[in-house]
Amino acid sequence: DPKSEHAYWLWGDSLLSQGHYKKAINLFEKHMADSKDEDVIYSYGKSLMGAERYKEALKQFERIIKIKPEYYKVYLSYGQLLEKMNDSELALLAYLKHINFGYDVLSADFDFQKIHKEYILPLINTFKPSDYVKHFYASEKENKFSESQLSIFLILLAKYDTVSEHISNIIKTYQANKDDKEKEDFNLLISTIKLSVWLKLCEGNMHDVLRLTDLYIEYIKSLKNIVQKENEVSNFSLNLFKIQINSDIDSKNIRNILQRFKEQEDVPFSDIFFKIWTCLNEPDSIEAQRFLNEKAIAEVVKELNNKRSSAHFICDLLSG
Repeated sequence: DPKSEHAYWLWGDSLLSQGHYKKAINLFEKHMADSKDEDVIYSYGKSLMGAERYKEALKQFERIIKIKPEYYKVYLSYGQLLEKMNDSELALLAYLKHINFGYDVLSADFDFQKIHKEYILPLINTFKPSDYVKHFYASEKENKFSESQLSIFLILLAKYDTVSEHISNIIKTYQANKDDKEKEDFNLLISTIKLSVWLKLCEGNMHDVLRLTDLYIEYIKSLKNIVQKENEVSNFSLNLFKIQINSDIDSKNIRNILQRFKEQEDVPFSDIFFKIWTCLNEPDSIEAQRFLNEKAIAEVVKELNNKRSSAHFICDLLSG
């Protein structure tokens, strides 16, 4: 079918996978030059990147991000390209977006630890904390990064004091600001805090876990809508359970985080999460058997053990 864009895309993608970048580029430009399909643009961009036509590749990746910002695959290649173009900080932010959107789409099938180890950690090891701390006190004209971006770098560098000092003002700025770029940076900061909690949990570093949890709690407290607060707590708690099931994490550490939420004023925490914890970690106990008689809890526990279930879907079960 000479009119099938899909067939040409598969052909071009096959050439790309074999390293025949010039042939792939010719195919994309001859038969799919006007395509608005994200998969086609992505393959074309990767072909340009393979041919070391970096500026052209960058243009294609940025096209996708504009058309469909949640297209998680593009951010990995985009980050690699930015590294090749010696823009380490923007590359790091791209990798974080890859994890953020990728985990939402694939849930437990997405290996965030692997992405962190292979792409983020090598970059972070080249960064100096002092370079980002001093930017907090520079004038707006001199500052290359927003406060949210600076906080992201410092969190990944495990320098929490400066972030703790500024988090309240950053939240207030976000709430008052209508600028899309500022909102995007802030949302990535919150997702980086959550990611860092997961990573430190996997390391067994509870001191850092609780410090990061406190930063996240500051954000939850700032939300004006009770439903938003409940959704944040539910999604975060359920993701902790999903990560525990799929990683080697001490279940007591999960309970410690839940307890941290419970102790906070202005954070709507439900004891149902302790019940779920009991059913997952002490399934033979009398308490677990009693809790499993509650239909909602039984369904949630079942879905948590289903690796493909997302926290959003499980939240729907709870709210239903």
